[in-house]
Amino acid sequence: MPQTALETLRGNELPKSLAIQFGDGSADDVYIVEARRLSPEEAAKLAVLRADVQAGLDQLDAGQGRSLGIEALIRRLKATATNA
Repeated sequence: MPQTALETLRGNELPKSLAIQFGDGSADDVYIVEARRLSPEEAAKLAVLRADVQAGLDQLDAGQGRSLGIEALIRRLKATATNA
């Protein structure tokens, strides 16, 4: 189960990274901020995902990638949607 912490902060106490998201707040505004730690299961899934992404980036760096052909993909998707 993830660990969660709640804290009540006034508008002028928010960290800058959060204050930017909330826009024009004042010191009188009150926010409840939830901080959450990943569970061991979520951390393991994230590690696997990061390894997969890194493997793909390494393949691209080694020149093993190929063009996606986005136009052909869009045509196939449209044709499939029309025939469905």
